[in-house]
Amino acid sequence: MEIVCHPSTKNQMFKDPALVGKVFDARLYQFIQESTLYAEREIKTIIAAEAQGVMGAQGGLLGSTYSEMRGTPASPIGVVSSPSAYAIVIEEGRRPGQRMPPSDMLVPWIMQKFDLPEEQAQKLAFVVARSIGRKGFAGVHMYARGMKLTEAYMQKGARELGLYVASDLEKEV
Repeated sequence: MEIVCHPSTKNQMFKDPALVGKVFDARLYQFIQESTLYAEREIKTIIAAEAQGVMGAQGGLLGSTYSEMRGTPASPIGVVSSPSAYAIVIEEGRRPGQRMPPSDMLVPWIMQKFDLPEEQAQKLAFVVARSIGRKGFAGVHMYARGMKLTEAYMQKGARELGLYVASDLEKEV
């Protein structure tokens, strides 16, 4: 396969390098934004299947996971994150033999999961927290796995980026 740059596009590139930069920056931003949204979808799919919790999509980890663009148009950064304090714990897990987590953080989850009144949930929360401290648990790695699933999408997009820039420059001529 051969890709040939139209002579008028080549001339335009040499006449107006700022235009090339502007077109490239716009396409790069779009590429990073689309890749970030793709990663968010992959991560949320993993959370829904393996780490959704009792609140479902109404809250918790699935409901708090979001994506946003940071940086500048020339240096865009796509971020998929969660403000939830336990997102990192669910991602990485906990090693055995650590301090037990705060049991009061588990009470709402236990109330919902086991349909218990608050007083009983507080007692059970202590037992669960102690067990987590002693035994630990494996992380779900939803962010790492979601990014791994996004790699092929990004590689394909990166290969096509130059073609889109060239096409946009053709339209500018």
